Amino acid sequence: MHFKPIGIAFLTTALLGQSQTDTAAKPFFEVATIKPSSPDARGVRFGLIDGSRWMVYNHTLRECVAYAYTLTVGLVSGGPPWIASDRYDMVALEPGGSRPTAEQNLLMFQNLLADRFKLKIHRATKQLPVYNLVIGKNGAKVVESAPGARKYDLVYGGRDGGVGLPGHSVTMGELVAFIGRVFLDRLIIDKTGLTGSYDFDLKFAAEGTLLAPPGPPPARGDANELPDFFAAIQQQLGLKLEPAKGPVETIVIDSVERPSEN
Repeated sequence: MHFKPIGIAFLTTALLGQSQTDTAAKPFFEVATIKPSSPDARGVRFGLIDGSRWMVYNHTLRECVAYAYTLTVGLVSGGPPWIASDRYDMVALEPGGSRPTAEQNLLMFQNLLADRFKLKIHRATKQLPVYNLVIGKNGAKVVESAPGARKYDLVYGGRDGGVGLPGHSVTMGELVAFIGRVFLDRLIIDKTGLTGSYDFDLKFAAEGTLLAPPGPPPARGDANELPDFFAAIQQQLGLKLEPAKGPVETIVIDSVERPSEN
């Protein structure tokens, strides 16, 4: 099966558990524009483009809050209904000088939401279902990346009910953050003990994930049959997702407003 990219990229640096700092202590983007997405907008994007511009395309505020605090969308609660329905495009320019780190970029995004949406939040820890990512009984099948290999953002593509997720120089922390948000909407805890960067090429059926389209699954011929997501993790990566329960940090929106004009 051939997969075509659908233009979805996510920064996957794990900042879960980071203590919140005062707004004044956070770095700011140099310039930022925010506007409602076109009703005809298709696809989504989140992350850096052109090396210095931070772009959000066709996302709800609830999704943006989740990304800003590296949580799954289901771990963001509170706020008026429009935060899950109104969609926005944002473009922000990083400040000049040395390039900000991934952590600084997310802090700037948090500050942008606080400034333009008047967003106020608090954190709450709850006992919730999670998945533990462990090594399967036959050992991991991911390949350690070559020293100095170029790193790429995780980007998935899909076609005819199948999904492809290639990984290039990806850490286990980045992998669990990505698949937890994009495919499962559940916190995944890395318990593999794998500390390097890895290459892989994961292919699976969309059914049973957040990518599954509404209605019955599309017909796929025998030649195109793919394992479900959980089976693919085991068969292709040599890893396993085990259901568990644990303390999970969530974000509660206390107050928010539609964005100020640019």
